[in-house]
Amino acid sequence: MQEAKYDVNFVGGLTQNEGGPAPNPDFDLDHHGHWGWTTEMLLPEMRQWTRDHQPDIVLLHAGTNDCFGEKPVEEIRNNLGRIIDQLREGKPGVKVLLAQLIPTAPPYEQINAKITALNALLPALAQAKTTDHSPVVLVNQNTGFSRAANEDLYDGAHPNARGEAKIAARWYEALQAPGLLGKQLPLSSAPGRRVSPSTLVVSPVPAQERLTVQGVARGTRVLIWDMQGKLVYQLPAPSASFVVDVSPLAGGLYQVQAASQRARFIKH
Repeated sequence: MQEAKYDVNFVGGLTQNEGGPAPNPDFDLDHHGHWGWTTEMLLPEMRQWTRDHQPDIVLLHAGTNDCFGEKPVEEIRNNLGRIIDQLREGKPGVKVLLAQLIPTAPPYEQINAKITALNALLPALAQAKTTDHSPVVLVNQNTGFSRAANEDLYDGAHPNARGEAKIAARWYEALQAPGLLGKQLPLSSAPGRRVSPSTLVVSPVPAQERLTVQGVARGTRVLIWDMQGKLVYQLPAPSASFVVDVSPLAGGLYQVQAASQRARFIKH
């Protein structure tokens, strides 16, 4: 997307992978991917996450962990439908890319029959849930993904670099649908840089006791997250420039969010 000059901003309350930092930290790391979570675990969180981060587009690949258990595929499908409902509760016009799940490989190949059965239910779900205002786009992540050990999956369930590239390519292809990614930036624009009439600025960096927040419309909800995705501060902006007492925060890296804008600071 950077090479194609799309103006995009990843959002979410997390910046790290399960178990530690991302191996390639040279891109926008914000996300809300949760290792090991089932659709039942995701469902009660979706509305608030969407309210907090206001995504225009959600990439939803969920249900694999459910397939390891006894839950019927119809129930998993129904949970995915409820997740879409909750996303819309948080942002009514959200656009959802719904994945048909990637397969598994040894030692987990036994759940592929259940993944196949669930995937077969998703075209009808996408059709039933899509609206002109909030489309649901089905993305086939399964076809072409290897079921052999150590080809596209490093442990039989999670993608390696080759598998990640395949998944990314399918998402990107789906995002080319009209009305999703929006206009490309002029060729002179820097890849990955957001162009905005108002820019969120925090200072000083690093901060010790006081942090000045600027470039925020009055009343905009301002959030501060730590790097483990925990919300540590929130309030409606009292003015376009205001001061936050950060003295109670532990030392470390934090992220400030105001609508779709984000900035980071270090607390000493």
